[in-house]
Amino acid sequence: MKCFSSLEIEIQRFVTSHDLKIKVMRLLCRSLEVLKMGTINYLDALKLQEKLVSDRKLGKISDTLLSLQHPPTYTLGKRRTDHNLLVSKDELQSMGAELHYTEGET
Repeated sequence: MKCFSSLEIEIQRFVTSHDLKIKVMRLLCRSLEVLKMGTINYLDALKLQEKLVSDRKLGKISDTLLSLQHPPTYTLGKRRTDHNLLVSKDELQSMGAELHYTEGET
């Protein structure tokens, strides 16, 4: 691998294990895909994130960073109770905010 030739020289000098050298070089040569998505609703972003995680685990894609924001959105996690909300669901809707119940920690 020849991603960082001057850095590779330093690695050769200071890292003695061949296997470790290979691991270090692989880490240095990894790529990161950045997706600038603007404003996207919570459920669409969640579905995309789940698909990307699946594809990454299968080695189909490289590491990916999503840059996005949601319209006003509230989530309640697995220890949820509606008394955690300071306003009613109807009030949230009237303000243009979405409420989602999630399975994980939020």
